[in-house]
Amino acid sequence: MYTLLLANEKRTYDFNSQFKCFSVIGAPHLRSSARDLNFFQYHSIDVITLLLGSLSVIIWVGIKLAKLCCRVVCALCKSKSTESKLKKNK
Repeated sequence: MYTLLLANEKRTYDFNSQFKCFSVIGAPHLRSSARDLNFFQYHSIDVITLLLGSLSVIIWVGIKLAKLCCRVVCALCKSKSTESKLKKNK
């Protein structure tokens, strides 16, 4: 039993030395670069703000165009109705 544990330990040591995994804790090459980003960069707040701003401008322009179309159609309907009333009165 003891020799089996020693053999397993030797295999573990060989594996670690082959891939150089001795100092995993605190290794700078294994540290995530996200730790160096500030809050705005980490959460992509600038991108979210740009997308929401673009979406709100598109919606605003759409509403303004819809109102303009309604005004034009209503003006045309009113002018046709007044013309027909004038023709009936003559």
